[in-house]
Amino acid sequence: MAGLQGRFNFDRFSIFFILLLLLAGVILLLFVNSLDLASGKIHDEFPSMLHSGNSVAQKPLLKLLSFLYGFVIFSLLITAVYIGGRKPQNFPGFRNVIFVYTVAYLLIYTIMMLSYWEYQSIGTNSYFLGFPAPSAWMVYAIHLFPFLLILIYLVKFHDYIISKKEIDGFLESVSKSKESEGE
Repeated sequence: MAGLQGRFNFDRFSIFFILLLLLAGVILLLFVNSLDLASGKIHDEFPSMLHSGNSVAQKPLLKLLSFLYGFVIFSLLITAVYIGGRKPQNFPGFRNVIFVYTVAYLLIYTIMMLSYWEYQSIGTNSYFLGFPAPSAWMVYAIHLFPFLLILIYLVKFHDYIISKKEIDGFLESVSKSKESEGE
């Protein structure tokens, strides 16, 4: 214990705390750098409709902050999943599954953001299954990832969360405690 004194133990909880601080910083910077007419102005032709002002994609700092916001939110989610899957014994594959899932999601998130920024700079867009490219990435890729995580959770529950042996042991201890109370 004396050898560890003064050393910082960098674990999952530290990563979660650092991500929370980063998120707070991004949110603070987003509030400091407000967008002109972000809430909209009355449309010239249709007075019941608002027309937005400058886009986030037109200001480099806000563009970066909006990307970081989504990145940090997802990183917090994955860190919470990783913390929740922590058990004293090693279980094969959990770290690899989380790593591959995270990299794939962040890659698709980056592609979605790049396609949105391209749309903002060019003004025209390609369409995929009825949606503009950025929206298609969101609907068909980003929204599917939670389902993949749920599927992994369902299939690997007994490997990553609680084993059948642990459940049987718990049920056995409950039945023993009920028997001892009945005596």
